Amino acid sequence: MSIAFFRMLNQNSLIVRSYNYNTAHDAASGPDTSYLGPCNARLPFEDERRYDIRRAFIYSDTAALEGKTLTAVRLILRYNQCGECTLGYATMHIVEGVQHIPLIGTDYGDELSKTISGGSITCAELLSQIESLGYLAYISVPLNPTGLAWINLSGITKFCFRLISDINAWIPTCQPIYVLSYYNNYVMGAATKTATYVDKRIAYLNGTHRGGTQQASYLEVTYDGEYSPE
Repeated sequence: MSIAFFRMLNQNSLIVRSYNYNTAHDAASGPDTSYLGPCNARLPFEDERRYDIRRAFIYSDTAALEGKTLTAVRLILRYNQCGECTLGYATMHIVEGVQHIPLIGTDYGDELSKTISGGSITCAELLSQIESLGYLAYISVPLNPTGLAWINLSGITKFCFRLISDINAWIPTCQPIYVLSYYNNYVMGAATKTATYVDKRIAYLNGTHRGGTQQASYLEVTYDGEYSPE
């Protein structure tokens, strides 16, 4: 049994805002935003009571797993904050990613039909992890068997983050929101796992949670057999 770590690359979020919830939810396209997380909210400003829906995207090159039998995978994501004004609305789900690289606006609408969860985390679970690890920590989101099957053993693995309230089209009355920061290169003052890279895609764990910089969010992949770098 071996464990490998694959760096994940952030693609930001696609966003649609509208005074009509269904218009925002079912839109075919949305512009890119530097906001790094999913959202399904009613904006709080009295003069702008629009709905705000965002779907976030991330990917990784997992081609080095070709020929491997995977037994477990979890996403280790750099956390910033979570807000939930209606209980259960901000549970974040990992769904299959079908986005382009780089993102294009129609990737927003293409994810509408992707409602099957490959893994999830609630606000309560997230806050429990943060309490034990400290602010600006990483959070762990394990993939279920469905999500495990989305790992591309010969190329790019893609995921999209959606809130359960977006998936089920629950019209929000306030602002349930997830904020994730999965920076490509830099994490300031974060509790992190330090990894020694074998090549550009794979790394082995070299220690436990410790402070550091120049860290990225990543996939932790457990598989049968041993990895032998070329």
